[in-house]
Amino acid sequence: MEEFMSDVIKALEMKLGEGYRIFPKEQRKNNELVLYGICIHKENESISPVVYPEEFILPYIVGILNAEKIADILLEQCRQREISQEAAAHLDDFGLMKDKVRIRLVNYGANSRELDGIPHRRFLDLAITYYLDMQAALAGQIGAGAITNAMMEIWGASEDELYRLGMEKLLAEDACHTTDIFDLIRQSAQEEQDTQLEEAIAELQKDHGRPKMYVVTNQGRFYGANCLLNTSFLQEMAEDSGCSLMVYPSSVHELVILPQKNGYENRMDTKDIQEINYEHLPKDEWLSNSIYRYDREKREVCVYKEGAPLLW
Repeated sequence: MEEFMSDVIKALEMKLGEGYRIFPKEQRKNNELVLYGICIHKENESISPVVYPEEFILPYIVGILNAEKIADILLEQCRQREISQEAAAHLDDFGLMKDKVRIRLVNYGANSRELDGIPHRRFLDLAITYYLDMQAALAGQIGAGAITNAMMEIWGASEDELYRLGMEKLLAEDACHTTDIFDLIRQSAQEEQDTQLEEAIAELQKDHGRPKMYVVTNQGRFYGANCLLNTSFLQEMAEDSGCSLMVYPSSVHELVILPQKNGYENRMDTKDIQEINYEHLPKDEWLSNSIYRYDREKREVCVYKEGAPLLW
């Protein structure tokens, strides 16, 4: 790994020339996932991109890609994700940045190190944290910059203010929406021409006692589990269903919601959630192993069944 990183750094230095400082950098992501990257710092610029070459280790070892070709690929990735220096120059201006403040939910217990350095508040077994929506600065690409304690100090802003701004965007602009999970599976089966799965879904939908199950996310399908904070949206779903709602944490980007009726709500346990997380999702997308419930009468979310810790 060290030899590989060293060779790629040397190739980047050769291609970029003077005026750049290139060095290895560890990045800690959600749920303590550590990625080993390379920081490319250009003199007199406030934003330095970090690229992650780990996916090219095997092609490098077997001789499919050399360090020079990998450097070309990484530089192209940088160009595609580049934040304009004009946008970067305003990062310390809260008046210009506050319109970009958004809310995300992460697991509280699995992110203790990250939470030490960022503004947050506890929500059940989760934490409400904040990021800057950088989509406009990335020419339409999805992008986010975590808001840190250091940034708050520069801004002179409080966590309460970030919460207010983030919730305003969540409730007013970042609309939550639902999709019938069977419709999603059927669409996937049709695209893959899986007639057996299509027939199985059709049979399940003949069970009229089975409540519908929905995938819920936000408009950008990015950190869409924040819909768990939108009680107006959840109350509307509960009223339409005529009952309280079971909420399963599919990932940090989406939830699965099932109306709590006819006994179907107890067919999935916390161990099922844990298995889905560990076997089907990247580590940095895990939200929780718990199951939640939105109470139609109390108009609030609670932990229905507490799952095992994400990390141990």
